[in-house]
Amino acid sequence: TEEINASVQVIDRNTKQSVEYSRQAVENVHRASTVVAQSIEKLKEIGTVSDEITELVHAFEKATGEIEEFVNTIQGIADKTNLLALNAAIEAARAGEAGKGFAVVASEIRTLAEQSKEASEQIYETFRRLEGHVRSAEKKAADIATKIEEGSALADEAGEKLEIVTSSVGDIVSKLEEIADSISSISSSTESVSNAMVEIAHRVESINGIIENNIAEIETQTASLHTIEGMVRNTFEIAKDINEKLEQMGLHYETKE
Repeated sequence: TEEINASVQVIDRNTKQSVEYSRQAVENVHRASTVVAQSIEKLKEIGTVSDEITELVHAFEKATGEIEEFVNTIQGIADKTNLLALNAAIEAARAGEAGKGFAVVASEIRTLAEQSKEASEQIYETFRRLEGHVRSAEKKAADIATKIEEGSALADEAGEKLEIVTSSVGDIVSKLEEIADSISSISSSTESVSNAMVEIAHRVESINGIIENNIAEIETQTASLHTIEGMVRNTFEIAKDINEKLEQMGLHYETKE
């Protein structure tokens, strides 16, 4: 009986420890769920920034197109101005001495037109390079957006699985608490049975003393012994039944996953 009582106490202690570990697991899962939720919010914020970058890239592309048209206009004007200056220089040469001053002005205009054309070409090349960088930035922004979508999907899936785990662990905790309560009750019952058996043993010893000291009443005492023997047998049967039930709990109980 003492071994049964000790075994029940060990099971009770281990079950309570399992309940505590399961509660800690629930707390850890809750914290993980919070982290996942925060990660999802951050990904959404980054996604918003990525969308803004894409909009800025599109706006820059539009501005680049307008600048390209403006540069083409400048180059056209420069070409026409250069042609007019060339014609003016020819006319000034024909005018001889009287056209020298006009020829100088025409030469300066032609030089200015060529410089304007060169400047517009440099501007055009600069914006072409910028356009390449913008295209690269746009591609990276698109890649970031794709990765954000994938990360958000994974985070959502992780959050759902964590919720399932939380629910499952919560169920396990509830079952373990029920088992702990049952084992505590069994432990109390086992102690009561043990005390009863000790008391019966004391009574048997007293009866044996009475039998030894009073042989004359042996028949009466024999009847009493038969009665007590039945009580002892019933008590041992009860203890045996309790032991079998405890063994069944230890061997056949399975927790649900």
